Amino acid sequence: MAGHMIVMSERTWQRLPEDIQKIITEEAAIAQQRYVEWVDEGEAAAAERMKKAGAVIIEYSPETLAEWKSKTPDLLQAWVDDMAKRGHGETAAQVAAKWRELTAN
Repeated sequence: MAGHMIVMSERTWQRLPEDIQKIITEEAAIAQQRYVEWVDEGEAAAAERMKKAGAVIIEYSPETLAEWKSKTPDLLQAWVDDMAKRGHGETAAQVAAKWRELTAN
């Protein structure tokens, strides 16, 4: 997940020449990858600082995580349902399916 976005309307996007769309798409992918690497590095460094200060980092077992997830509302499905009310259900369902695929592990 990247913490930045480039936002424009579909109408504006369609007005852009294909070569500009391609540049934006390619550069967004590069920026996203760099951002994810930066977050991962920052989290690892923070964990090391915390350990040195005496903190104990506990990783949840798959069973504990599954139990937690079973008790958590499905916010992704709520988003899909909301988007369906706005006429974008099919696209939202595709996005949700991809998100679930990417976060399955």
